[in-house]
Amino acid sequence: MSATYWMRLEKDFMKKYYISEMRHRKNGNEIFALYMTMLTESIDHDGQLRSANGIPFSNESLMMLAFRDCILFSDSKQTVKDIKKYNEVVYDGLILFKEYGLIKTADDGTIIMTKLEDCIGTTSTERSRKCREKKKQDETSKATITQHNATLRNAACNTDMQQKCNEDKDKDKIKDKIKDKIILKEEITQEENLQVSKLDKKSIIEKWNEIDEIAHIDCIEHKRLEHVKARIEEKGFDKFMQMIENVKVSPFILGKIKSKDGKAFKATFDWCILPNNFQKVLDGNYIESSKTESAEEIIERRANAVGRKIGSGY
Repeated sequence: MSATYWMRLEKDFMKKYYISEMRHRKNGNEIFALYMTMLTESIDHDGQLRSANGIPFSNESLMMLAFRDCILFSDSKQTVKDIKKYNEVVYDGLILFKEYGLIKTADDGTIIMTKLEDCIGTTSTERSRKCREKKKQDETSKATITQHNATLRNAACNTDMQQKCNEDKDKDKIKDKIKDKIILKEEITQEENLQVSKLDKKSIIEKWNEIDEIAHIDCIEHKRLEHVKARIEEKGFDKFMQMIENVKVSPFILGKIKSKDGKAFKATFDWCILPNNFQKVLDGNYIESSKTESAEEIIERRANAVGRKIGSGY
């Protein structure tokens, strides 16, 4: 009998701050529906959003997964309008989910649902019964073996055997000390590997804080330090500083591009050092060109592209 997965939600799940926040946004109910769809879809892949052939979901794939039944395909104009709306829902939703730590992105672009483990369980009546029986048998066998071993020890514990036991204990103590030293050495090595020189930290903080339009930072520690070290190892220190230079001339990152409802996304240092975001900023994807696309123009362009795919047998 195959296992059945089920969602386990806390009694106050709908009152959680991040659920309340997403539902009070524009298209809040659709954003909430998107989040629940992503949770259930990731169950079969250990919290990772992948298609059956292992390809990570794109924004367009997520839009079709969550809202395909809501799109009116019989009317081409309405189709484009619906696709534009739901593309905007996916675009805004993913930004919000990242802000609240509900998702994270792997190096290959795979979206990982961080809260799935808190909400999932599995059950199978026949399997559960067999597990209970096996556990009971194991406990009975263990108790019998323990009693038998105790009897043997009491019967055979003479002076020579006691001396051998003491020698074995001494050997175990020596092994434990050696193991502790190895673990301590590994921990020290890991800590050293995480270190970025104080000079590099100071240079990065000063460079970032030159940008007046965005939130400043005063330290680089813990998780932030891990990301900074990883980006520097991947691209080099000069490329890291170039990324900050690109932020200075990126209207989208600085919150200068607003959507129709007057809201604008403004990035943070932590957002910019995430793997995918770092590469996009470094590549100049957000740098203002001779004709800067607004958030609505970006969404409409993507909607038209998806509409053309559907028209050709998507």
